[in-house]
Amino acid sequence: MFARRAEARKRRRTCSHRGAGYGLRRQLLRFFGMREFLRVFGAFAIVMLCFYTTLFFMDHDFNLACSRNRTALRQPFLKQGVFSFLAYVPELIDLSDTAEAPARSPYLLCEGNRILGPAHSHHVEISEKGAGRLSHAGTGFYFSSSNNSDPNTNGRNYYIVKP
Repeated sequence: MFARRAEARKRRRTCSHRGAGYGLRRQLLRFFGMREFLRVFGAFAIVMLCFYTTLFFMDHDFNLACSRNRTALRQPFLKQGVFSFLAYVPELIDLSDTAEAPARSPYLLCEGNRILGPAHSHHVEISEKGAGRLSHAGTGFYFSSSNNSDPNTNGRNYYIVKP
C-alpha cells in the first residue's frame, strides 16, 4: 500500500507540466486543509448542539420544585385589582409575610410547572404590573398569572409548594 503511494507520488513529481513537488504540496494542503475543516466543523457542531439543547430546556420547563409536595389552589380566585387575584388559604397564615417580616413566607407559587415570581411583591405592584408577581400575606396568596390573564379562565393549574 505504501509502495503504491510512493509510486503515485513519483509519477506526479515527474509530470512536465507541473513543477517539482506539486503532488506533495497538494497532498499536504489536502491533509491539513481537511484536518482544519474537521476541527472547525466539529467545534461548530458542538456549539450548535449546546445552543439547541439550551433552547429545548428553556422551552420545556423541567422544574422539579413544582412537581414535589404541591398543593393545588382552589378556584375561584377573587379579583383584587387590574391583574391581581387572591387565593384564599387560611391554614397557612402562620407563615405569611408581615410588616415586621416582609419576606418570611417560604412558599412558592407555581403555574403548571413554572414558578411565578418575584415573590414578596407589594400588592400595588402585583395589581398594576402583574407578570407573575405574588405575595403571601394574611390569609392567602395575592398573585397574577404569568401573562396577566384571568387565572379563573386561562385553563392553567396553580399550586403552592414549600421547598
